[in-house]
Amino acid sequence: MPTLQEMTVGFPATDLLYLRDAYLRREAAKVLRVELDGKRSYVLLDRTIFHPKGGGQPSDRGWLEWETGSATLRKAMGFWDDRGFFVLHYLEGRLPADRVQMRLDWDFRYLLMRRHTAAHLMDHCLQEASGTKSVTLGSWLGDQPYVDYAGSVPKEEDVKLALDLAERYISDDLPLHFAVFSASDVVGLAPPNEERLPRGVSELRVVKIGDFEWIPCGGTHLRSTREIGSIQLKGISGVPGGYRFWFDVADPYA
Repeated sequence: MPTLQEMTVGFPATDLLYLRDAYLRREAAKVLRVELDGKRSYVLLDRTIFHPKGGGQPSDRGWLEWETGSATLRKAMGFWDDRGFFVLHYLEGRLPADRVQMRLDWDFRYLLMRRHTAAHLMDHCLQEASGTKSVTLGSWLGDQPYVDYAGSVPKEEDVKLALDLAERYISDDLPLHFAVFSASDVVGLAPPNEERLPRGVSELRVVKIGDFEWIPCGGTHLRSTREIGSIQLKGISGVPGGYRFWFDVADPYA
């Protein structure tokens, strides 16, 4: 069986619809290539609404549907090379069609969007509360979400202030802004810097909340902070070189 990279030879980079509209739940796509793996399939589409696992964000869930059937998306997988970014779709079942309808598991995606935007908001609020730059070491937005930060565990009063600030900014219903910067412009904004960019990457998408700082990010986000609902601190623990901020979001409609 060919590697994921070999599956994309001769095809253009995937059109990442989820970057232009994170609220897109259904869309058509053309099937470019299918490779069977027993009862499962690797599928290359010309475009996708499915965000692959990466940047601390789990793979989206959903389905590919055609006139006579459907298949469950087990995971979306992405990679960079010098031609751009490609997304492969690993399916439960076979795909006997050359065009499909992609259907997103919206409830799961929306939860990830709320957690992702909440994580960015906490980055800023911890920085504002402590007066020191928040440097993220890693994150996870699936079950038991967290963000890892460099440095010592913040003071209890700084954490409380950060949570109070987050609550205020959520109530303020701040909009999110998106742009594309050149790699050289991104240097100094936040990790990853130019030296850590994947091969062939000359531009990066960046995100900011309200008039806060720009952050390089290829994840899916809300339109405004109010959709977060509220941020709940689950705990703080130490990690090598820093600390882990465990959190989750509460239902905005509860």
